[in-house]
Parts: sequence; C-alpha cells; structure tokens
Amino acid sequence: MTTASPKIPITILAVEDEAPIRMLLAEFIEEMGHCAVMAADGEDAITQLAKHDNVDLLITDIRMPGMSGLDLAWLARTKRPEVPIVFITGYAPELNDTPLSQEANTAVLTKPFTLEQLRAAVRRALGN
Repeated sequence: MTTASPKIPITILAVEDEAPIRMLLAEFIEEMGHCAVMAADGEDAITQLAKHDNVDLLITDIRMPGMSGLDLAWLARTKRPEVPIVFITGYAPELNDTPLSQEANTAVLTKPFTLEQLRAAVRRALGN
C-alpha cells in the first residue's frame, strides 16, 4: 500500500552535501508532485530560505561540513518557526539529545531510504 502525498503541491527545501543524494532527493520530491529547492550546505539553505518565502517544508541531512543540519534547523526555526522539518541521517545519536526531534512537525528518515519512506516522513512532518 502506498502512502499518498499531500494533495496540493508544496515547496520543499532539501539540504544535502552529497551530490548524488541531493539529486535523488530532487527527483523524489518532483516525483511526489512538489517543487524542489536544493541546497548543498547549511549556509546555502539559509540563503534559499530568505529567497523563497514560500518554503513549506525543510528536509536536511544532519551531518554536513560546516553548519550541521541541527544548527540549520534551529536557525531556520528562528526565521520560520512554523516550518516542518524532516531530518535525514545515516547515524546521528545527537538527534536524540535535541527537543527538535520530538516536536510534532518533525520527522526522522534514515539513510538509505525509498520514495515511499520519504513520502511517509513528509506526511508525518506536515501532520497528515
């Protein structure tokens, strides 16, 4: 059984430092019928958030060079407190130590993941 995406197309900012995974994320987001805004690191993501005031969801890898996904999430929440977040991780025990991962509008997705798993994580973060 497949999990449906939200009916209305949304804009998703996806942040991933590994180019092949970033390309896969863009493909998956578009496959779900949504608009993908991509960033290669936290600094670029902050720039994209400022440029695109229509971002409905943030997907971020946790471990990235420079700004971590957790630091990015905290910063994004200061600018856009309502933005739902999907954290992507291969292994990040620090995620257990942050209240961000326990918020209602967040979800955690473990690498490697499928389109259906991404779709389910997006739905969890959006609360539907």
